[in-house]
Amino acid sequence: MTPEFDQLTVVLEGDHPAHLERLQQALSSSFEGLRQVHCLSDLDQAMALLPTHGTMAIIFDHDLSDHPLEKIRLAAMPCGPLIMLTSPRQRAWATRQDGDEESNERVPAGAIAHIKWMIDRFYARISGHHLEQSVLHLTQKLKKANRELARKNDRLTELATTAHRFVDNVAHEFRTPLTVIQEFTSILDDGIGGTLSQEQRRFLRYISAATQDLTQLVEDFLDSSRLKAQSLRVDRRPNEVSAMFEAVLPTIRVCGERKSVAIETRIEEGLNQAFCDAGKVGRILINLAINAVKFSPEGQTVLLWADAGNGSEVRLGVTDSGKGLTVEDQEMIGKRFKQFGDPQASSTKGFGLGLNIAKELVVLNLGQMQIQSKRGEGCTFSFSMPCCDPQNILAHYQQVMRDHFGSTPICLLRVTPRGRAAIEPLRRALSSISHPMDLVLPTVDQRQVLLLGASDQPDHWIERLTHDYQRLLDPPKLPAAKRAMSADQKLGPIEIDYIKSWQRAGWSRAMPGQVHQMLLGLPAAA
Repeated sequence: MTPEFDQLTVVLEGDHPAHLERLQQALSSSFEGLRQVHCLSDLDQAMALLPTHGTMAIIFDHDLSDHPLEKIRLAAMPCGPLIMLTSPRQRAWATRQDGDEESNERVPAGAIAHIKWMIDRFYARISGHHLEQSVLHLTQKLKKANRELARKNDRLTELATTAHRFVDNVAHEFRTPLTVIQEFTSILDDGIGGTLSQEQRRFLRYISAATQDLTQLVEDFLDSSRLKAQSLRVDRRPNEVSAMFEAVLPTIRVCGERKSVAIETRIEEGLNQAFCDAGKVGRILINLAINAVKFSPEGQTVLLWADAGNGSEVRLGVTDSGKGLTVEDQEMIGKRFKQFGDPQASSTKGFGLGLNIAKELVVLNLGQMQIQSKRGEGCTFSFSMPCCDPQNILAHYQQVMRDHFGSTPICLLRVTPRGRAAIEPLRRALSSISHPMDLVLPTVDQRQVLLLGASDQPDHWIERLTHDYQRLLDPPKLPAAKRAMSADQKLGPIEIDYIKSWQRAGWSRAMPGQVHQMLLGLPAAA
């Protein structure tokens, strides 16, 4: 690497003044843009003039036969290249008589070229050294920054855990007084405590509505915390859509009555059962319906509907006749603690968690959420779930895993009960100890249960399942009544076998067909 000569300072020091003067002139004319040349006859003075920055070279023009210590002092100086003109050949042109005009007019070009070559070679070598030092320095800074970042991440994790624990504790503590308030409100409204006036009944409706709001808020907080901690358990099984609607309509209608918004339902005839967690679907419907009521004008209608979607699924939806959503509003859907529209003008307040939770619960039910809306024409939120056909279930599972869980291998386990234990209690037990996105499916012959999940350590997965299942068989500190109830579930010993794992390319193509064959009890293809 050639040095930048406009940043180069040259210090000349020697025992022949005329020689130094000619060398100074030669250097100044040969090094274009040379920053500075010091011509000195005293070594201590030369060392005192060393620059604090930039590139430096020292040319020491002495006969060192009588100055060995001076050579050592210069060699130890912590700066630039040290060029010594000491040989008879290098100094021959300087020892001629001053009267010899021809020989004293200029320094030989070869000497200057040699000095240039030595300076260039020196900086070519030290530039690599400086680069190595810079890399080492940056590496040390990066390691220090990583240690500090790890420390801060640990602290943030600790704070987040504390915050989630606090929210869980507060939410659980709220449940009891809210239940008491709701029960006594119902007692008073039924007239058990005495006849109420119309004004008193109106006050009770406000109390009941506020209690319902707080109850939904508590449920949102709990669901959000469990989703964040991946501790929410999912029990997917065949469910009738009509039964899921009936379970949530009372809560939704109470919300609608507050704003004089009617709630209607429409279910397509002959609809197949949906493979889902009915409780989670209920939470989705409640959150979507409450949001629809919130933004619907008084006297309007909110419709809960269900149809067959594309034929391999069941699609549920909530349609309102409110102001609709802009494109910007739709982009905000599902973000935590984000609200759209004008929540200040609404009688129902929240923290923007409802739609975020609904979106995540849709994923847990192997579906997708869609939004159809135009400003001023209302809004429709809909979501899909697979029908209760193994092939449809596996296709939806594959889609969800591809969209949300990256390239982690998909692992297949087989659980076989010893003896004649019933499969349904075993399926429920395995669902209760599995991760949210683990798929638990009994085989058609009801003899085994297959588990699919994202895992690159199947041995650890089996070990965890075995440990958690053993605790279900013999709960250590359950009261006698609960222990008897657990025994009634007819759970018994099981065997868990690892069958196969698929990398992403493999589980996208081969996994559904192979698992489907095992569910139906068919022999594997050759």
